[in-house]
Amino acid sequence: MTSVRALARTAVAAVLLGTAAVGLFEVRDHLPQLVDQVGEPWAMRRPAEFVIVGVALDDGRVSSPMIRFDPRATLQLRRVTVAVENVLQGGPLGERIEVFYFTWAGAFNGPRPLWFGPGVRRVWWLRRDAGVLRTICDGWDTCTQVVESGAHRGYRPVKGRPVILAVADVLLTRGEGEIHEGAWAREMMAAPDQGIESYVVGKMRHLALTEKGAVRQSACLWLWIYAQDPGVNAGVKEDAGRALREADCRCEKQPDRNMACL
Repeated sequence: MTSVRALARTAVAAVLLGTAAVGLFEVRDHLPQLVDQVGEPWAMRRPAEFVIVGVALDDGRVSSPMIRFDPRATLQLRRVTVAVENVLQGGPLGERIEVFYFTWAGAFNGPRPLWFGPGVRRVWWLRRDAGVLRTICDGWDTCTQVVESGAHRGYRPVKGRPVILAVADVLLTRGEGEIHEGAWAREMMAAPDQGIESYVVGKMRHLALTEKGAVRQSACLWLWIYAQDPGVNAGVKEDAGRALREADCRCEKQPDRNMACL
């Protein structure tokens, strides 16, 4: 990631989620024998069997705090019930599923931790383990993506296409229901784009031409980044520059040295 992209994304980074516990599941029998994945590079060692879009309904602890990864860090096993809206990768899972994960049991200091407050829509990367579904990461949240673009219940991924394109479709297309425009604008900046820059440029062009306010501003900023980024190929840069002109995006450096677009 180039420095200009890092600066722009830092300028619009989302506030970290809270970490208060929500409920407590009393599970005495058949507790799955899971081992935490904290410290593992999830994208390399723990591939996802399922990629879904779903809304967390409840989230509770299913085991007492335990030391598994580091004597200085205590973990707990939790279970969240998820209402499934879309299956982007993998077979059918039903309308509601239970997902297990490990997260911190005590104080922590770092990026956003795994924790699922009720009502939050996300893209989830999951796999099967010990007869249950679990997230492919534990501790820090590197395997879910908050969706602020609304519900996309009628969306079906194109068969044979990489799942990252379906994720981009969900994150960068206006859906149904109540949408917090500012939250969507912030989450847009975290949309995956590695290897699909040209596709994302097309999505951002459409948003810059059709949206208003904060969403349009974020789309314009993305296009400006692509037009300046030496790490993308010439064709992507040209397409981004053309889209900037077509949408009449006006981007200027602010006193804090970050870019802002109108």
